[in-house]
Amino acid sequence: MTPAEIFGLYAALGLTLLIWSYLYKDTIFFRFAEYTYLGVAAGHLFVMTAIRLRDSVLIPLIFKSQYALAIPVVAGIILYTRYAKRTEWISRLPVAILIGVGTGLATRGLIDAQFVRQILATITPRNPVDGTLIAVFTCCALAYFFFTRQQAGMFGKLTRVGRAIILVAMGATFGSLATTRLTFGVMRMRFLVDAIVQTLRLLGLM
Repeated sequence: MTPAEIFGLYAALGLTLLIWSYLYKDTIFFRFAEYTYLGVAAGHLFVMTAIRLRDSVLIPLIFKSQYALAIPVVAGIILYTRYAKRTEWISRLPVAILIGVGTGLATRGLIDAQFVRQILATITPRNPVDGTLIAVFTCCALAYFFFTRQQAGMFGKLTRVGRAIILVAMGATFGSLATTRLTFGVMRMRFLVDAIVQTLRLLGLM
């Protein structure tokens, strides 16, 4: 192993142990690891943003004569006018543009992903059995949220089935999430074991 790899190995090992000290209580070691992570993440984000700004905006604008890119540059500079009380109102223009464009794009993506694709997946099943079950369970789950009608009689039975389906779906989602987190924990414990093995090999004990 190279010196850089050895340093990275023990840095990751030390930070992992410092983070796990939170299992005992909120210690100064945990806070050190937490602030170190936040500082490194903020620095990395700043550097990556600067590189992206240089490659996608400044270089095309200056050397490739793509003058249309000057519009977002000017809008970004105008954002800093909010730090002065007299010019604070000017910064509202780029903010309004950002919010408007962002809301439009997010709404379009949300409708396509959460509504259109869900409906298409429901009405185009792989086989008739799955299609029937999905249609029935979907109707029962939707019926549970009809609060303008008294949940009694046949409709009440449908809502109770819908409630059970929702609980099963939530339980399955929680189980999947717990399994994923458990997998991450096992992978980290395996990393610790591998680090110990590497240390023993470096010391010539293995």
